[in-house]
Amino acid sequence: MALWKDVLRKSPENARGHNNLGYVYFKQGQIEEAIKEFVSALRLKPNYADAHNNLGVVYHDQGWLDEAIKEYIKALEINPNHVDAHNNLGNVYSKQGQIEEAIKEYSIALRINPSYPEIHNNLGNAYSELGKLNEAIDEYITALSLEPGLVKVYNNLGSIYYDQGRFDEAIQEYITALRLQSDYVLAHYNLGLAYHNKGKLEEAIKEYLTAIKLNPDYHEAHNNLGKAYADQGRLDEAVKEYMIALSLKPDFVLAHYNLGAAYYEQGKVEEALKEYRMALKIDPTFAPAHQAMKSLHKESQTLKSK
Repeated sequence: MALWKDVLRKSPENARGHNNLGYVYFKQGQIEEAIKEFVSALRLKPNYADAHNNLGVVYHDQGWLDEAIKEYIKALEINPNHVDAHNNLGNVYSKQGQIEEAIKEYSIALRINPSYPEIHNNLGNAYSELGKLNEAIDEYITALSLEPGLVKVYNNLGSIYYDQGRFDEAIQEYITALRLQSDYVLAHYNLGLAYHNKGKLEEAIKEYLTAIKLNPDYHEAHNNLGKAYADQGRLDEAVKEYMIALSLKPDFVLAHYNLGAAYYEQGKVEEALKEYRMALKIDPTFAPAHQAMKSLHKESQTLKSK
């Protein structure tokens, strides 16, 4: 920062100095100062594509997606081969659910620079969103061939294998991610899911507990830890985890349902009904809760007929 402040002290009209100082401010979380510097750079040099792109990055970070799109498009009007602007525009479109538009931008970026591993990963994510799993796998493998240390790509590849039911391959990818970054919360959680689906409950519990240790507010991990305990018949511990999940996310439909199922197994029918009803209040289309309510009603009718 001192370098660019010194540059601007000597040359206040230096657009590059304002742009670079803005980038430093952004990296330090000083958002207002970053915006001010990028705007100053553009006042001095309106056709400065990098400054438009960087201003878009700040707007994107703040959740101001429409403003970000405008800046990325301005950058591309000035320089149609601006790889980062295409990639960043793709990221905004992806966040908005405009997946086809995102794929278009990532594909243009990769035509300009085919050796950009981050964009291959982003394109893989977009294909995954559309259910094009084999295309996603190809992009993740390409990203890793270009940069083998990209931890999140191993996790992403593992998640595709998981979705395809290829749990052993998913486990290997998650383990590789964790070998590179042992505190990667999502990879611990995903590894727990894969073990859980393989019926390896002790291994799953270990991974869920590690994820929770790293992020105590991870409501999905509490819910799935509860499910693993329930699958072992440890219902009191399961109930505790479901309650923690619901304290973190009160409208968590699956946790209400799972809590209801645990109460039912404990013989607490009224408590079970309460949780099933709560699940349906949040999501009236949640089929498992409808089925559970139907089964409980049928049981009560059978008991009455006796």
